[in-house]
Amino acid sequence: MLAQLPARLDNDGRDDTHIKLMVGDDLVTGAPHVEHITLRLVLHDRAAGELVEMIGSSEKPAPPDGNRIERALLLLFKNINHVYNGPPQKGIENRIELRINNVLLGKPAIEAGWLVYRNLDPVLFAMGENLVSVRINGKTAEENAEMTIEKMELDVEYH
Repeated sequence: MLAQLPARLDNDGRDDTHIKLMVGDDLVTGAPHVEHITLRLVLHDRAAGELVEMIGSSEKPAPPDGNRIERALLLLFKNINHVYNGPPQKGIENRIELRINNVLLGKPAIEAGWLVYRNLDPVLFAMGENLVSVRINGKTAEENAEMTIEKMELDVEYH
């Protein structure tokens, strides 16, 4: 009931969508021991259809058309129920703006339907609550279907 996700993105691309990301470690103090910091994000584009549920099959369904990135796995329940997103159009990595504590990140990579920001600097993160802001630039009038942030993960690897 109080979950932040899914979070609706502004259709006009003028307003940011804000999400609070809790970080349990002091990454600045622990920076000498941090190997990699990666932020991953999954978007769902309603223009690509509703979420796709596959029961009894682990085969990932193809995107609805060739202009979209591959689908991302959103939910896996007892290895029999798989739920996938409606993937955004190719080129989304050039149109998304993501800020952590108001610092704009570079262009993400696309991996298995996720937008992936690699090798992030530990100084971007405070211990505790961090503000993540997301906006999609360049939406046209034809792209009026709702887009949502479905999943966000922060992965910190130590050595």
